[in-house]
Amino acid sequence: IKIPNLQSNHKIFIFLTLILRRVRKVGKVSKVRKDGKMRVVNMIAPLLFCFTDFPDFSDFSDSPSNNYNLFNIYNLMKIVVFGASGRIGSRIVTEALNRGFDVTAAVRHPENYTAESPHLKVAKADLFKTQDVEAAAFNQDAVVCAYNFTHGAQPSTFTEVTVPLLNGMKQAGAKRLLIVGGAGSLEVSPGVQLVDTPDFPPAYKPAALAHREALKIYRQEKEIEWTYLSPAAEIEPGERTGNFRTGTNQLIKDAKGRSFITMEDYAVAVIDELILPHHLKERFTVGY
Repeated sequence: IKIPNLQSNHKIFIFLTLILRRVRKVGKVSKVRKDGKMRVVNMIAPLLFCFTDFPDFSDFSDSPSNNYNLFNIYNLMKIVVFGASGRIGSRIVTEALNRGFDVTAAVRHPENYTAESPHLKVAKADLFKTQDVEAAAFNQDAVVCAYNFTHGAQPSTFTEVTVPLLNGMKQAGAKRLLIVGGAGSLEVSPGVQLVDTPDFPPAYKPAALAHREALKIYRQEKEIEWTYLSPAAEIEPGERTGNFRTGTNQLIKDAKGRSFITMEDYAVAVIDELILPHHLKERFTVGY
């Protein structure tokens, strides 16, 4: 008899329990015809699991990013991604589609958006217009804001966009929000944030400060279940590994002192958090 270690893998236990409950429901339907059938089903169903040749679950990790088939069974979601055409936003869209999500890419110029998928819709939306946010967020399980200032916009727009974003979601009845944030407000030592260190690049400081102010606004939000994801100090295109560390308010560095994450693995962290929320109404960060 081959039985998985249910204590060390509660996700498998939950999955099997749901199946068992479904089997019992089938048995209850037959009760109107013959009560004995229901008793037989309820007695035999647990034994079927004991004598089933289960696959080896030892390779399953705590991260849903590495457990595609299992999690796609009961974690299909509908999400809208603002900033879907950006470097990070486009990777979040790709990761979500690869994990079986239905995705709406909310962009200002849908005629220029080239990504295609049976589970991808493209919607014209301006993140700075409350009514556009409302329309795009309606009937969605989650909203992802991957906004980045471009085309002459000012870094202060990171802060300005919080108002139409939050108000539009409330008007749409949407509750779940994940924000692509900045790393500048992460602590490098107790009470000292990265943006306030002497070596912080001056060119990035206005954006980092605007991100910090935006985070203060999100932290005051009571109705929306928001999550703010700060990347490592460096984030660039690269390999999707699915292996990284997470933290809360402290900058993550590797053994050599480098703080780095690929955009692909950042996108993994975004979708992981939407599938299994661990940071509701708080900030977290990722790095190697």
